[in-house]
Amino acid sequence: MDNRNRQEYHRFSLLLEDALPLRLLKSDYAPVILSTFQCLFKDRNRLVLQEESLHELLAELLEDIRFRASEGLERGYEAQARHLLARWTDQGFLRNFLTEESTVCYELTADSEKALRWVESLEKQEFVGTESRFRDIVSKLRELLEYTVEDPERRVTELERKKAEIDAEILRIREHNEVSSFDDYQVKSRFQELSRLARDLLADFKEVEDNFRQITRTIYQKHAEQQSRKGQILRYAFDAIEELRQSDQGKSFYAFWDSLLRTSGPQELQKLADELYQILDRRNLATQDSLLRSIKTYLHQAAQKVLESNDRMAEKLSRIIIERDPQETRRLKETIGSIKELALKLAENDYSGEGFLWVDGQPDISMPLERKLGRPSVEPVFDQQPEEPDGEMGWQEEPEVMDRLFQTFFVDKKALRKQLGHLLQENRSLSLQDVLRSHPIEKGLPEVFAYLTLASQVEKHEIDEDKRDLITFDHEQQRALVMPEVRFNR
Repeated sequence: MDNRNRQEYHRFSLLLEDALPLRLLKSDYAPVILSTFQCLFKDRNRLVLQEESLHELLAELLEDIRFRASEGLERGYEAQARHLLARWTDQGFLRNFLTEESTVCYELTADSEKALRWVESLEKQEFVGTESRFRDIVSKLRELLEYTVEDPERRVTELERKKAEIDAEILRIREHNEVSSFDDYQVKSRFQELSRLARDLLADFKEVEDNFRQITRTIYQKHAEQQSRKGQILRYAFDAIEELRQSDQGKSFYAFWDSLLRTSGPQELQKLADELYQILDRRNLATQDSLLRSIKTYLHQAAQKVLESNDRMAEKLSRIIIERDPQETRRLKETIGSIKELALKLAENDYSGEGFLWVDGQPDISMPLERKLGRPSVEPVFDQQPEEPDGEMGWQEEPEVMDRLFQTFFVDKKALRKQLGHLLQENRSLSLQDVLRSHPIEKGLPEVFAYLTLASQVEKHEIDEDKRDLITFDHEQQRALVMPEVRFNR
């Protein structure tokens, strides 16, 4: 028993010393860190924020709370925000990465999610849904027993019991023409529990993503070691991936991802969530929690990031397989040298009397791309200027108008994306017409197509082919385009 006590003591000592969530909570800036993560990520239901947007929002938050860091009294809020982002990233509280568009983005780490959840659990709740949690426990116990007992007769008995309950419910509804429904407190407690489970589910993906990142990090380390060979690295990678896939966590994730892609589960989930919010509105049960409104999108984004981590690991393995180290290059040169030596020895033999292939007639050789050795190159000489056309063959437009063909310009999609981000912070959904009222078209039709491209690249935005909008792209000439309705959603 004494040995058990010592083990537990050492285990908790190591946790309190090394656990990253506890280091965050013990930091001098813990209130600033937690409030930043809560306000900028969790309250906005953002999994990822672009660097520029996060920097601006953090600077505004620091200004609101009149924050001053002890080591940077002379700095302004923007400099302080940039300094804190770099510091929190180095400490492991934030993770930054590059997107396919080479944009730097930030996300919370799994340890930061744990710290936030633990601090939120300290806050006294408005009420605790004891009744709903008890029912959940009973329901899960029944489900667990039902699908673990292998006795066919017992399974049939359980199904018959359910059938009898359903038949009795149908009969009661038909006789009395009324249904029993949850009271408001029951709806609120279950809604809170659903939101908590959804947030926990999104946070769980970061754990799986961290596992893939750890495997990738170890692959980089082994590749950097001189004594590590390709076979050893590949053996480690495949063994680690297989171990992750066969673990309970891996099986659960891949089963979820397969369900997300191949079944109607996501559509049903989104439909049920929409109906739930309609019920809350009808009962005047106000809620600021909008996570479930876009739960399908959030789940897809979180799962996609896990797969991207897997892809980065596969890409690194591919580079390791195809690259050649100096030892392999030396061995290749030695092999080529041996082949040359054999060729030189065989070249001394006389093979002129041996026929290999006989072709009737003379060969007809045609080499149209052959360069003639004796033909000098000819440089074109332009010594005549074209005459300016006149009369009926003259300019149909002024020369200044023709200059437009040669005046190129660049539509900055990054700037357009930034404008949309600022507008969507104040509005949940905007049509392209709404956006153009705040930021009119300046570069004509290409700018309209740029907005259309941005809408098609992000799943949460919508392009409705059944509706039409009249978009003016040239205010001087009063030119407009009829196109499908485009909506940008937060």
